[in-house]
Amino acid sequence: MNKIKTYIRVFFRDKVSLLLGVGSLTIGISVSLLIGLWYVNETSYDKFHKDSDNTYRVCRKILLGSESKILGSEFNPLGKNIKRLFPEVIEAVRISPIISEKGELVKYGGKKHFLKYINVVDTSFFNFFNYEFKEGSAHAFIQNPNSIIIDETTANQFFPNENPLGRVISYMGEREVVGVLKNLPSNTHLKFHALIPIQSIPEIDNGKWGNRDNYMTYVKLAKDTNQAFLCEKIKQYSVTSCDFYREGDIDYFLQPLQAIHLTSGFMFEAESGVRTTNASMLVTFLIIGIVILLIACVNFINLFISASFLRAKAIGLKKVNGAKRLNIIMDFMGETFLYVFFSSVLALLIIHAVLPYFSQFIGYNLLLDFSDSKLWIMLLGVGLFISIFSGAIPGLYMSGFNSLESLKGRFKGQRIIALQKSLVIIQFTVSMALLTGVFFINKQIQFINNADLGFDKEQLVYINIPESYVNKISSIQEELERSPFVKATCVSNGTTLQWWQGNSISKAETPDEQVVAEIKQMQHNYFKVYGLQVIEGENTLSDALGKGFGSDCLINEKTAELLNLEKPYIGKSIKVGFRKPMTIVGVVKDAYTKSLNQKIDPQVYVRFCDIWAGMPLMVKTTGRDMKVVIDILRKQWEANETDYPFEYRFLDKDYEALYKDEEQSGILALWTMGIALFLTIAGLWGMARYSSHRRIKEIGVRKVNGASTLEILRLLNTDFIKWVVVAFSIACPIAWYVMDKWLQNFAYKTELSWWIFALSGLIGMGIALLTVSIQSWRAATRNPVESLRYE
Repeated sequence: MNKIKTYIRVFFRDKVSLLLGVGSLTIGISVSLLIGLWYVNETSYDKFHKDSDNTYRVCRKILLGSESKILGSEFNPLGKNIKRLFPEVIEAVRISPIISEKGELVKYGGKKHFLKYINVVDTSFFNFFNYEFKEGSAHAFIQNPNSIIIDETTANQFFPNENPLGRVISYMGEREVVGVLKNLPSNTHLKFHALIPIQSIPEIDNGKWGNRDNYMTYVKLAKDTNQAFLCEKIKQYSVTSCDFYREGDIDYFLQPLQAIHLTSGFMFEAESGVRTTNASMLVTFLIIGIVILLIACVNFINLFISASFLRAKAIGLKKVNGAKRLNIIMDFMGETFLYVFFSSVLALLIIHAVLPYFSQFIGYNLLLDFSDSKLWIMLLGVGLFISIFSGAIPGLYMSGFNSLESLKGRFKGQRIIALQKSLVIIQFTVSMALLTGVFFINKQIQFINNADLGFDKEQLVYINIPESYVNKISSIQEELERSPFVKATCVSNGTTLQWWQGNSISKAETPDEQVVAEIKQMQHNYFKVYGLQVIEGENTLSDALGKGFGSDCLINEKTAELLNLEKPYIGKSIKVGFRKPMTIVGVVKDAYTKSLNQKIDPQVYVRFCDIWAGMPLMVKTTGRDMKVVIDILRKQWEANETDYPFEYRFLDKDYEALYKDEEQSGILALWTMGIALFLTIAGLWGMARYSSHRRIKEIGVRKVNGASTLEILRLLNTDFIKWVVVAFSIACPIAWYVMDKWLQNFAYKTELSWWIFALSGLIGMGIALLTVSIQSWRAATRNPVESLRYE
């Protein structure tokens, strides 16, 4: 009990040490715990499903143009036949998402509702996914092909005051509600509001290759299955069965269920409602969380050591009175534990306050659940780490002083000063490396925002046309183009950003030498609307619909390059799939129509075969009075469409969304850098304060002997400046290596400019000088008589 009282008395004795120490540890614990909670949640996805460690998604890697791309979905026949054809597969399920931006129209009791995420699934779905039922069961879903299962939110929306079981709703026919699922947990990669049996929709359950390829296929495997051999057999089956698969253009692999959320970059994942995260970003910020905790510990150790210099006589007295080295170390650790305890309480309060904002930032609700054992394990682990690491190190060094020298106040403490110097260098190395990283991330984001994409994405507003527009599209476009605020309109089979249709292409004379290109069906105004340049030939494609793509096409420069076409390109013939050869009538300048993370794809532009619902009607405006254009679009919609609500989008906003991960990285890195710098400044300020206290008498003697204030400042600041220079020389290669690796994620990127390293160094040096000079100035301008009277 006496020990605890002593620890508390020491704890509250030095208010500056208390403020800086508790502040540093509170920030370190808060950041590390917050990132830890995020990391634990992100790595827990789908582990609650039975046999999740033996559940896999069948994925394919295909050659599309100049690069390989990965898809987590396939054509229907593979999933339909995989269990029958391959004995290694003991269970299989297909999931075909029906995703609509507006939501699928579902009717009940004369009212209309819109469901955005509906999954069409095999009845074996619940053999794989153990979502909890609130009402009903999977048995009725298996038995009744015209059934539907909805989630709790949808049940409350449709049936607020009645039992949903047995009710009949209208969606692709009449469907009986046979089950209500509790709202899906946040840690599952699937996203849906309703499930319907795939067998009830013949056009989705057909066995044809080439019809739809958005069937996610999941399998469970027999024991000791050779996955590589199974994937090779799947590949051979697909190549043999599908006309447009070639041996060298496709490979298969099995993706573990628990890894799906942590794997980003697959094509059409977001469109399928699959929740993924950037695993490398997650790991990066886990490391940053640990680094921030270490910086906080380093800060605390430096402050503790600096303050302990002033307690050296007390430590010497303890040793003279028989205290062993272990007793002194345990005393330091006991004092450290008090700091950790108060800091942990404050950290939990801070996390509770900022968690709603952090949840909004990451896109889902992250909870601080005090009944969760993982939270207490993390908190206990962090607390023990800080208590041992931050308490033992000062204790080891301070207990090593010679007792008599300590009592006389003559100890040199060279080893401790060397330790402090090393710790300060580590702090500044991390801070300047983070500062440099933030500058480069911002430079890359600015490069993206200002890059010449080769087309114009500004002043473009669009709607996805409903079924009611299909036969009236010409008159709707004519009405729009009569407005003085509209330059042009067009319909195509996707915006520039969307890959809606791909096909193999080749030179007509060498049909076996193929690449896969993006096929753009479009109206004549397409190039005018998007500002794409036809640099050779001309656009002769008409708006008249016809059977097939017609006999003429335009290509982009990348297509000519990959097909090894010889100039002049005009008049040469290419084949698209198994169609008749088409004549090239124009060449379009390459444009970065997708993310700058990706290389430019080969593109072939053809006339429309047909116009169908869901295609974008793109409107190029003058940029003046956008509200007038939107009002015209709204009036047209209300005059023609009675089921779906009016919605519109801006193309430039779609492009901004492409770089959400990079912007998140930039924001998190900025906050991290700010926290690291704050901790470093606080530690440096504390060290400078204690350093000047230790040398008060020396400063007084020098001033009496004629030393100027500038000379005193130079004396006190020189060591700190040297440490910062060393830290900068270490930080530069680290920052260069990390940012070079990060920029490799982009096909088109900024350069690693030398001036950013120089700027980071200057800022670091400026912060260090300012921080240290405040304390040094106070010591240098102090009355020398007071300095000599000190102690």
